[in-house]
Amino acid sequence: MKIINIQNNQGVPKYKQIILSIEKTIEEGHLKKDEKLPSIIKVCLEFSLSRDTVLQAYEELKKRGIIYAILGKGYYVKSTEVRIKQRIFLLFDELNIFKEDLYNSFLENIGKDVQEDIFFHNFNTQVFQKLINDSNGNYTKYIIMPTNLVAAASIIKTLPVG
Repeated sequence: MKIINIQNNQGVPKYKQIILSIEKTIEEGHLKKDEKLPSIIKVCLEFSLSRDTVLQAYEELKKRGIIYAILGKGYYVKSTEVRIKQRIFLLFDELNIFKEDLYNSFLENIGKDVQEDIFFHNFNTQVFQKLINDSNGNYTKYIIMPTNLVAAASIIKTLPVG
């Protein structure tokens, strides 16, 4: 079973064709959790693509929580839930009635095909930093409640932009 299919002159960027191919292969059950994807170099050579094109596709799938990477080993299927198009990281300082209302309103308005994960740092700088570090690169969006924790701005700057 071929995992990736790319067609020239289709009007769809090649990195998106890679994403769509992998999603379709997972949906059809041909790729299971923890199965290895073709290496970036193998895809580049097979389809005459730049490394950046393949890496862009894999990084997008990684942000959405569909694949994960093991340094020096390759990329693997993390989740078979490919319908989720966005993963949102929410970081609040604490849970109270006001924040619960805010959170519920957020959930009512985020739309479909979105997964959100909510975290609380409880005014602890070390917890704040650990949550940011552990989530870095695993989400498509980061929403962080304003805080006056020391070093919060420098910690937040480590997150991807966009």
